[in-house]
Amino acid sequence: MTNSTLLVDKNQETRKLLIVATPTYTRPLQAYYLNRLAYTLKLAKAPLLWIVVEMNLQSEETADILRRSSVMYRHLVCKRNLTDIKDRQVHQRNVALSHIETHRLDGIIYFANEDNVCSIDLFQQMRHIRQFGTWTVAKQT
Repeated sequence: MTNSTLLVDKNQETRKLLIVATPTYTRPLQAYYLNRLAYTLKLAKAPLLWIVVEMNLQSEETADILRRSSVMYRHLVCKRNLTDIKDRQVHQRNVALSHIETHRLDGIIYFANEDNVCSIDLFQQMRHIRQFGTWTVAKQT
């Protein structure tokens, strides 16, 4: 290895891992939403890990979308028996957080619902986070 190679390596930008957690469930537009989010995530600079959490079991359609996405991913299942459907995404997010903690993943976590639209600029701005960051989110009531 030459000195010039070492200088280049030292000057390269180091990027923190972006961890994008997405709760999902089987419904008519699920494939559309997952594919749209996958295309956005493909545009984000590496390293990026997409954690997709489904309820009860891994659907073959979701697994196929993830395989074809060319985004590094983990496909998880939330096996919680729920009586209130409103709690579904909370439990799915907790499964993602548990996975991150269990595997000691170090990165910036973003909860991206599949049916929301994400801008590539958001992921670029997230790269500037050093310890803790928050964004306000518009909520339609």
